[in-house]
Amino acid sequence: MGSLEYNSATYYRYVSLDLGQLWENSHGDGMVTAVDAFVKALYLAVPAARQATQSGACLWDYARVLVRKGQRMQVSFDSPVTAKGEGYLAPSKDALDAALERNAARCGSLYGKLTDVTFGGQSEISIDDLAKALTAQVAQLAQGGQA
Repeated sequence: MGSLEYNSATYYRYVSLDLGQLWENSHGDGMVTAVDAFVKALYLAVPAARQATQSGACLWDYARVLVRKGQRMQVSFDSPVTAKGEGYLAPSKDALDAALERNAARCGSLYGKLTDVTFGGQSEISIDDLAKALTAQVAQLAQGGQA
């Protein structure tokens, strides 16, 4: 008989949505609606596996959403984030924010950041507010044909 151990952890999810490719495929039609639906669906999506033994139904505690021009980016950690007596969430947010700032500094003008929206943490915005902020940026890009 096997055993199943319980764990508690901070899980990271990386998502890249290529607005340029979406624009090309859709010719700009419905991009705002598509991005709004994508953000909300991503927020609600949880893994289907092991729901009877471990629930993955936790909503986001924190997200940094960057709208950028340029190469996709992923933040990797080569050592685990430690709790430092305050749990894992706060140090994980700090480590993510610090890594993103380091990447921006290294890339300089090539970073291409257009907007940066924070969900959770000190920010008290709802998922609807996050979707509105992102769709406003998409609408602005679409008006200029720059998506």
